Amino acid sequence: MNGKILTGAAAILAIIVLINILYKTFKILLPRKFSEQEISCVMQVMSVIATINSLLLAFVAVSVWDSYKAADISAMNEASAVALLARDLSYYGSEEALKARSSVKEYARCSIEKDWPLMANGSSSPQCLDVLEKTFNLISKIKPLSARDEVLLSSIWEKANDMSGARRERLQAARSVVPKSLWLVAIIGSVITVSMLFVIQKSKLAHALISTMSCAFALVFYFIIAMQKPYDGPDAIKPVGFHRVINNMEKWDSENINLIKADGGIRIR
Repeated sequence: MNGKILTGAAAILAIIVLINILYKTFKILLPRKFSEQEISCVMQVMSVIATINSLLLAFVAVSVWDSYKAADISAMNEASAVALLARDLSYYGSEEALKARSSVKEYARCSIEKDWPLMANGSSSPQCLDVLEKTFNLISKIKPLSARDEVLLSSIWEKANDMSGARRERLQAARSVVPKSLWLVAIIGSVITVSMLFVIQKSKLAHALISTMSCAFALVFYFIIAMQKPYDGPDAIKPVGFHRVINNMEKWDSENINLIKADGGIRIR
């Protein structure tokens, strides 16, 4: 089992134990028995606070999940753009195009080896940005010699821009976090909600209720923490698409190493 999952489980258990200790401490410091009317009044207020806090947590959880899915889509879109750009450059076939294609392959490797480890902390590799700039510079040196070349070059620029845009979206997703003010409101609201159960007479049922509610809130917080960084943690997004692109490019290289552009098409030298 992943170490971070075990850490999360231990943290949830610790929260449950801590809340139960606070409940016992509350009963020691305030041993009086609350009347049914007082308990009923507290429960009504608690239901309002719990509803508001639950809606807030649900909003945060859904937002974090949507951001996670958007980050996954951005990574796949970028990998797709890289693959299509490499394909178009291969079909173009000129010396400049093949140099640009090699740079695209270098960029894919850099994204896997340099960008991905840094994105866990919301950072990115300047080296990958340099490779991306080099790729654009190499593409700018491609000179179309026919109508076919002009069509392919237009497609090449479109895919290159798509790749660059998807990269920006990927890095933006890596830097997105839940605002501290929102964390503060959610945590205080959860603590208030659980603590209002302390008025219940001390019993095994009271401990069970408090433990259950504490566990429910802790699980939601764990989900938010795990999902707010889409490139870190046990469910981190992996560069699967980039690995697939590199494998396909290497397969293409091994099968078409002697291909060149000629007469508006590709022929074996």
